[in-house]
This record gives sequence, C-alpha cells and structure tokens, in this order.
Amino acid sequence: MRLTRAEDATEDFDSVHEQEILTQSLAPSALRGHIEPGTLVKSNDINETKIPNKDASLPPPLSSLLNLHDFEIVAEKHLPPNAWAYYASGAEGEISKRQNSKAFQKVSLRPRILRSIPTVVTTTTILGKQVSLPVYMSAVGIAKLAHPDGERALAAAAGKEGLAQVLANGANNVIESVMDARTSPEQPIFQQLYVNRDITKSEDVVRRAERAGASAIWITVDSPVVGKREMDERINLQARDDPSRKGQGVAKTMANFISPFIDWDILLWLRGLTKLPIVIKGIQCVEDAVQAYHYGVQGIVLSNHGGRSQDTYVEISRMYIVEDNY
Repeated sequence: MRLTRAEDATEDFDSVHEQEILTQSLAPSALRGHIEPGTLVKSNDINETKIPNKDASLPPPLSSLLNLHDFEIVAEKHLPPNAWAYYASGAEGEISKRQNSKAFQKVSLRPRILRSIPTVVTTTTILGKQVSLPVYMSAVGIAKLAHPDGERALAAAAGKEGLAQVLANGANNVIESVMDARTSPEQPIFQQLYVNRDITKSEDVVRRAERAGASAIWITVDSPVVGKREMDERINLQARDDPSRKGQGVAKTMANFISPFIDWDILLWLRGLTKLPIVIKGIQCVEDAVQAYHYGVQGIVLSNHGGRSQDTYVEISRMYIVEDNY
C-alpha cells in the first residue's frame, strides 16, 4: 500500500491484518506517536473506486457449489482482483500449474464389483493426530483477503470437519488467535516455517508456535525465491498506469524475508530448537526424499509449490526472422 498524503489507512490495514501483527513484527521504536481519530482523511474517501467485489451481488449459497471448479468460478467473480491473482496464479507461463492438474486427471480407478463393504472408514492419523480424511488444509497465507476472519475461519471449518490445518507463515492472524478459534483442544494445528533472512525471526516463529500448542513444524523449502507470477504482476502494472485503481499484487511481499541461502543443515538447527515433529515440504525427487530421511524428519511433502513458485518446465518460444526483400 502506498500513501501519497496524510491518509488514514486503518481500514486497509484491518482488512488483511490483526493489530497484534504490529507488536509481533515491529520493534517498539517503530511507534512514532499517536493520532486522534478523525483528524486524517480516510483513503477510501480519497478514492471511491475501491471495489471489494467485481459483482456487488452476494455469493450463491454454499450448498449450490458442487465441485472445486464451482468454488473457483465464484471466487474469481467475488474476490478483489489482487486477492484472486494471489490465490490463483502460478509462476511464469503456469506450465507446471497446468501439468499438476493434468497429473491428477491421469489417476484412474480400477473398480472391483460384488464386494460386501457395509462400512467405509476414512479416518486416519497425521503425525499421530486423528483426522477424518487423509488430507490436510494447506498453508495459504493472507486469508483475510478472502474473509474477514482470515485463518480463524479456516481453523473453525477444519475443526468442524475433523481436518488438520497447516497455519501459513504469512498468516494474517497470529497463532494464538487461530488456536482460540479451534472447535476443540485436540484439533491439530501445524505451523509452517519459511526460514527468514533474519534467523532470529524464524526462531521466534518456532518458539511461539511451540508455546501456543502447535503440533508440528512444516518447513517449506521449495520456494527459495518467490516465483514470477504474471497475473499478480499485472495488478501492479494496472495500479501504476491507473492511480485510481486500488489494490496491488501481494505475492512479492514475501520476497524480502525468505532466505535463499539455507541448506540441509537448517534441519539440524531446527531440531536443536524444538522437540516438535518436523515435516519438510517441497521434495521433488527421490534423492532428496532419502536425504530427508537421513536427517531424521518425521514427514515429507511431495510438492512443487503448486507450480506457484518456480515453473519447472521450459516454455518454448518460436522466433521468426522476417527478411525484407529489396
């Protein structure tokens, strides 16, 4: 967010952050003073073009959404453009993102008939925690772009359905607030960790998660640099060319703090910091899976970051040379 004059940005801040984020992220010296409410012009008053939804109508009833594609259609229609760009975009030409989708389409069922199965049980455990399905709610940050309750809403939904939740390192809600939103004390919350360039900040994340009652640390290693998400960057270009447009791309906001210099020894550092189970997220080849095992992690996640971080395919472009005939 860029303020060009003395504007009140409270509403913009509250739309994506809890106030506790300020004391968690900033040193006390960052407080420059106090301002009486009402003495500043609200940013919304200066620019009335802030449109929270493409369509002012309410989303359809949840019961009318029958599959994941239905959710995507509604989300694109009702989310602010920068929110949709953040949640939906992939890196570069999005080839990896599309290949991920195609990979699931190749999974075929081999039905067997005339089997008596009176009861179907889908419950299992993840890191010893009971869950209703062998899936978990992945770590997607900045949830308040989609819902005012942010990750608290996700925690409440996960608890209702008996799912595990991985709390994003870039969550809008502090972990204590998310833990309070659970439906039961046994509901598992796993803390994602991006290793910060300032390692002391990552240490704070781990220790705070442990104190709050997190069940594991999921260290994400498949995004040493933030991917070039073209949909997200177009939002920035539009805002630059048309100052009346509100919102900006948010994917690159993480680029300033993720450390691209970590190696396998970071797992030794993490194990020396906590007794919680450690999961390494971002394994993409068998050699790294074996290496992770030797480093004693409790789990691995096979992931290319949904094709959102780096495009692992080469997009071939054709070059045409036009010769003038004289």
